[in-house]
Amino acid sequence: MTQEPEDRKLDFSLPPRDRAITLKAPKSLIFLYVLVLLAILVDIGLDMGFSAWKPESPRSATTEGSSLSPDAQKDLALKLEKQDLNQASISAWKQYLSIASLDNGEAAKIWYRIGKLCQQERQYEEALESFYRSESFATVPELAPEISRRVQDCLESAGKFAALRYELSDRVGMSPSPDGNKSVSKGDEVVAEIGPEKITESDLDQWIEAQIEGQLSRMAPYMPDEQLKKQKEALLKEFSISSQRQMLLGQMIGEEVLYRKAIELKLPEDPKVQAEIKRQERALLAGDLMQKEFAQRINITESDLKTYYEAHRQDYTTEAEEEGSEPAQKPFEDVRSEIYQTLRSQKQQEVQQNMLGELKETYDVVIHRSAFENDRAEQDADAAMAAQGKGVAGGPSGKPATAQSPGEANPAPPAESADADK
Repeated sequence: MTQEPEDRKLDFSLPPRDRAITLKAPKSLIFLYVLVLLAILVDIGLDMGFSAWKPESPRSATTEGSSLSPDAQKDLALKLEKQDLNQASISAWKQYLSIASLDNGEAAKIWYRIGKLCQQERQYEEALESFYRSESFATVPELAPEISRRVQDCLESAGKFAALRYELSDRVGMSPSPDGNKSVSKGDEVVAEIGPEKITESDLDQWIEAQIEGQLSRMAPYMPDEQLKKQKEALLKEFSISSQRQMLLGQMIGEEVLYRKAIELKLPEDPKVQAEIKRQERALLAGDLMQKEFAQRINITESDLKTYYEAHRQDYTTEAEEEGSEPAQKPFEDVRSEIYQTLRSQKQQEVQQNMLGELKETYDVVIHRSAFENDRAEQDADAAMAAQGKGVAGGPSGKPATAQSPGEANPAPPAESADADK
């Protein structure tokens, strides 16, 4: 085999220029990689920066901006409560509890406050929860008796008499006598029981007294205060007889069991019952307000009575015993009560008119009397037609009255209301 010359052997080594290019290529790639890496890092950094700086949505910004300090939140709750906005006040107080740093005693007072508002809104279950929360936080001595009373009222109003039975048992057990003396005083003597609830002699006395005051309140405008007190004392003495007290106890129990049954039947939820309760509530509050105004603005003294008597002596005389004799003057003491009633009635009318006038201005009352003009015109037309019909039919003699006799008078026009044009 012929051997090739050495200069003709294949040379597999890379040329020098190519080697230089090969050496530069990695540097370019490295530089390119560095640029790409820097760009990625910059992009990541910008994303992180924007995420940290990302503006809040309008809702979150509003929420953050609308949050109040604890003191401001408390002022808001007090203001809402003062304006009888109970639902809003309840929410405001709960928000205050969530942001304020309160000790257990302060928290207990706030929950008691919330319970009262719920009870006023007839949300008895929520009220009970709030009262129980108050007791769970702390026992506040000045609130403990009030919470016990309100818890019982809420249970009774909610118709939960079984729960009320256990509640009464628990609370009686929690409140032993301070001196440990278990003797029963006269007022605490039990006269009846309704389930676990005991009616004491003191309870009966209070119920009887309330009934008497209710009856005398209707007579208050016509009696001086001292006479009302004497009348009350006389009635209390009358009802102190055992037979009378037993009869009144039966009425008290009958009223209570009927009330409980009505609650169980959910009668207070009946729209008709609610409307009647609302009507009676309005009438009761209006009447009580007027009675308070009368008590504040009317003060009839003995001198007022005698002055009125002297100015109206002619109104207080007896009939003449014989024809032609002068009527006798009635003594002041004999007509004192009558004078008081007359003077009291006059002053009440003055006070009521003045007060209603002030309130109408305060509440911007406007009466559109023109709305009643049509009714008035129809009444006038009916009256005219009736008069005309009588004229055609004839008078008592049966003769037509189309032509009047000389001595007959023209029929009087119908009377107009005194305030029709006001």
